[in-house]
Amino acid sequence: MVSTKVYALIVALALAGCATNRSPPVSVRMVPNDCANREMIINYLALQAAQPRGTFETEKEYEHTRAEIRHRIWDVRYNCQPV
Repeated sequence: MVSTKVYALIVALALAGCATNRSPPVSVRMVPNDCANREMIINYLALQAAQPRGTFETEKEYEHTRAEIRHRIWDVRYNCQPV
């Protein structure tokens, strides 16, 4: 049988893994400039940019992540301007 201390350690490590630093998901970095789905892509990226800062994420890392996402939004808007 697992002791309470070992169980508590396992739970703490599992929770800590959920709160680690995050970088923009690969799906954000790899978003194509698909002009047919421009609005859907921009909405998805805006939702990603609105995610709250992670527990162990520094303010600098958080702002860097948001800047990358905002850059992708700008890139899609620039390259897919309505004609």
